[in-house]
Amino acid sequence: EGYLVTKQIFAKHPQVKLLFAANDMMALGALKYLEENKRAEVKVAAYDALDEAVAEVEAGRLAVTVNQQAAEQGFQGVTLAVRLLKDERVPQITLIDTRLITAKPK
Repeated sequence: EGYLVTKQIFAKHPQVKLLFAANDMMALGALKYLEENKRAEVKVAAYDALDEAVAEVEAGRLAVTVNQQAAEQGFQGVTLAVRLLKDERVPQITLIDTRLITAKPK
């Protein structure tokens, strides 16, 4: 799907220089399209920090990916649910830091 969406974007907006994908799988599709169409100047960023995306960051093809710390999200969700089951008060908002994954400087 990322491949097709990227193709549609560039058909209408060939001047685009940066894509921010909602997730790594979409970014990987975008990278495939950009590579096939020799658009190496376009930077792509995404969310999820999947192993495949981290490898693309390390290879210099994906600009960045964002680790949303899914395990921490799950842990916090269960922790808050247990507290609610015990009739304890919980915060209305719980923030979990994200981590930007970039290529290591050479």
